[in-house]
Amino acid sequence: MMFNRFLGSLIKQGNKTAAKKILTTSLFDLSRTEAALKENVPCYRVLPNIFKKLNNYVEVKKIPWGKKKQKKFNLIPFPLKPKRQVFYKIKWIVGASKEDVNKVPYSTKLFSEMYNVLYDPKKSKALIEKKRVSKEIFSSRSNSHFRW
Repeated sequence: MMFNRFLGSLIKQGNKTAAKKILTTSLFDLSRTEAALKENVPCYRVLPNIFKKLNNYVEVKKIPWGKKKQKKFNLIPFPLKPKRQVFYKIKWIVGASKEDVNKVPYSTKLFSEMYNVLYDPKKSKALIEKKRVSKEIFSSRSNSHFRW
């Protein structure tokens, strides 16, 4: 399920074979790294390990309040359903790999971001985004009683 959802987010203009090649090569390369070989991680276990690191259970939504002219918003934390959790994990990984400005193939960018999530969390842009969202949730937890 996770592989198919990830594959669906990579498909551009209906080119599924190219997207599948990009994803499988990056996952295979990740399973063949030195750190993965030390832990003896097979190729099919790499993606669930990445998703475990990026786990998030709450999101923040903007809820308008006040009169129409004032346009005030409250940031309110809401619990995430499992499907939405997977969406955010994929969004963070793909977004971080698209931000990479190096002139290398996309599979290499995806590989480097996944490697950083698993083995080098200080360099991972996806984990930084997760921490930013968690900080936002933590700061707006006092507004949770506005959930209706």
